[in-house]
Amino acid sequence: MKAFVKPLTLFSILFFLAACGGGGSLERDSDSGSSGGGTGSGGGTSDPEYSVSVQIVDQNSESNKNLTEDNPLKIIATVTDENGQPVTDTLVTFSLSDPDLAVFANGNGKKSTNSSGVAELGIAVGALAGDGQITATLPSGEFGTTTFSSTGTTQVVEQPANLSFFASQSQLSSSGSDQVELWVAVKNQQNILLPGVTVNFSADAGASIQNTQPVTDDDGIARVILKTGGNSENRLITAKAAIPSFPELTKELVIQVVGTGININGANSVIVAASTSLTLSLVDSDNTGISGENIVLSAFDSAQNDVTQSVLSLAEVRTDSDGRAEITFTPNGSGKYTVEAAALGAKQTFDIMVQEDEFRFIDPPDVNDVNDDIPLNTSKLLTVQWLKDGTPFEGGNVKFTISRGSVSPTEAITNSRGEIALNVEAANAGEATIVATGTDAEDKEVSTRLNIAFIATDAATIVVDATPDAIGPDGQTSTITAVVRDEQGNRVRNKLVNFSVNDVSNGSLTDAQSRTDKRGIASTVFVSNAITSSESVTVTATVDDTHSVSDFATLTVGDRPFDITIGTGKLLQAPFESSFQKEFSVFVTDADGNPVADTAITFSALPLKATEGDTFWKGVWQWNGTIYYNDDTSFGCPNEDENFNGMLDLSSPSENTNGDNELTPGNVAAIDEQVVTDENGQALVYLQYPKNFGGWTELRITARGESGGTESRASMRYRLEVLADDLTDEASPPPKSPFGEEMDCSTSR
Repeated sequence: MKAFVKPLTLFSILFFLAACGGGGSLERDSDSGSSGGGTGSGGGTSDPEYSVSVQIVDQNSESNKNLTEDNPLKIIATVTDENGQPVTDTLVTFSLSDPDLAVFANGNGKKSTNSSGVAELGIAVGALAGDGQITATLPSGEFGTTTFSSTGTTQVVEQPANLSFFASQSQLSSSGSDQVELWVAVKNQQNILLPGVTVNFSADAGASIQNTQPVTDDDGIARVILKTGGNSENRLITAKAAIPSFPELTKELVIQVVGTGININGANSVIVAASTSLTLSLVDSDNTGISGENIVLSAFDSAQNDVTQSVLSLAEVRTDSDGRAEITFTPNGSGKYTVEAAALGAKQTFDIMVQEDEFRFIDPPDVNDVNDDIPLNTSKLLTVQWLKDGTPFEGGNVKFTISRGSVSPTEAITNSRGEIALNVEAANAGEATIVATGTDAEDKEVSTRLNIAFIATDAATIVVDATPDAIGPDGQTSTITAVVRDEQGNRVRNKLVNFSVNDVSNGSLTDAQSRTDKRGIASTVFVSNAITSSESVTVTATVDDTHSVSDFATLTVGDRPFDITIGTGKLLQAPFESSFQKEFSVFVTDADGNPVADTAITFSALPLKATEGDTFWKGVWQWNGTIYYNDDTSFGCPNEDENFNGMLDLSSPSENTNGDNELTPGNVAAIDEQVVTDENGQALVYLQYPKNFGGWTELRITARGESGGTESRASMRYRLEVLADDLTDEASPPPKSPFGEEMDCSTSR
């Protein structure tokens, strides 16, 4: 009974020690029945009995069992004998229930007790997260335990989980003179940009991808350049970006190739059975002829019957080296005929009135030849002739109208030669249409029309502008435009302008001379070299034959504090029934290409400057059997805000060009004023605009940021889009142009 009680009591003590204190402890009883250290009646010697207690503390020696990367811990094992005295110089072996939870500081997990009977050993977090147990064991078998929790080392998932695809613009010129930058941002599940990821770029529709950087850089960005590939066809290019082995990470963008057109020139009025030649020209967006392409032709009479085979000499022609071709039209009856020409995604129509009589202008001026233009306030003599059955018709009554300036007489009777002489004159520059309508004794009516151009010839003022007026060094460019006007504010065509630059940083101009176009604009390009002080570069433009007419623009070549890149994707949203929303993305990087976070970027969405070309269009949508389009049915006009000050200036020259007493097009869209970049240097901004402006207005989206008093900016042109679904329902066409339908910028009709 005595032998039973002693083991039971010892077991209870061990259980109590293991369950209390900062850790656990155990002690070993002797093999003999003696409880002391001396000699018992049995004559045996008892082994010493040790206890081991274990606790865990942090670096401040405070109790802590949470092991993390930032919080390494320390194991303290205290060894005492049966009298509570410290046991010195005893080896303690520490072990883990799972060796992946923690790492011992000395590698082998063994430590000897010091003079206080204490063995201390540091532990650091292991790769595995979870709860575990630490055991401290003595050579004699006694041990103590305690538990802890490990967070494990943080494992960043390096696999790509998100791919964003952007384009610097949504259109490509068919001439191939410009390009679109495509770039991809690759992120993991933690939204961290990933370097070193290979991206496969591709494009259909005969496009080409150049200057490829298919592997993401340190900013997680991969870039390529998209070009037309030498194919001038108007079309949609689908560009694709994909990450190999991750088929779900594939994005597409649609880029529209635009600008190729067909011109048809010939007589708008012929007599029955009289053949006339029609000249076709196929041109790209730079108005350069496209050779070696087939143009498909068709013709329809007033009842919309297909009469191609009977009235056209050819149903298909191939353009020559200048992009031109010629066919012969021979009507088989009177009435209105429509000739259609189609090639490379472009289509054009040409109406011909076939009359039993011949009614035409004799040797008229060519509106496309600057040498045939009529100077302002100068009378130009024109002659109309009327023939019946090839014989001059005398006594025919003819009325004349003109869309600009004056015509005299407005009504007259044909003489014995079947002719009427008339004079036209205008005080303001631009194209005009003369319409002559004749009526015989039987009230039979014939008509013809002629397009002419009036031009200003005397330069009185010149306005010079630099866009942009702040650029970076080392080859950055600014377009210099000069608008030449006469005293009444008319734009002067075909005037030679001399450009010169004053710049100590050795910048240069691409052209020292340029002639004004029909908009009165001459231009050159400034190419930067080194950094300058503020507005220290001066570019002067002087009219060659009137040196007193001169003006200048200043610009700054500065070291940009950071680079801004702006682009957009293919998605267009319609959050409301009456408006569209377009998302743009902006990236800000420093000189080393690293993302710049927390940068405030301001935005503007304004019409193009008058010097940049057309910014709004007039016209209607036309159905081609598949979709609605307006490429060939619209007429472009420049911004009425000549000085770009946002106000309607009525003083000479008046900006009220179309007579509606408003600036046209004005500000037709709204964009977020300011956004702040995230940790990836990226920010999103949204453009909203009414649906009826879609397809009829082009804006410049500009992003600006400032640091240390120096501004960086980036911009892109964006023609307001419409949803593809809105173009495919023949019964429900998109809204016509809010700016009018007449092919004339001088009216709002």
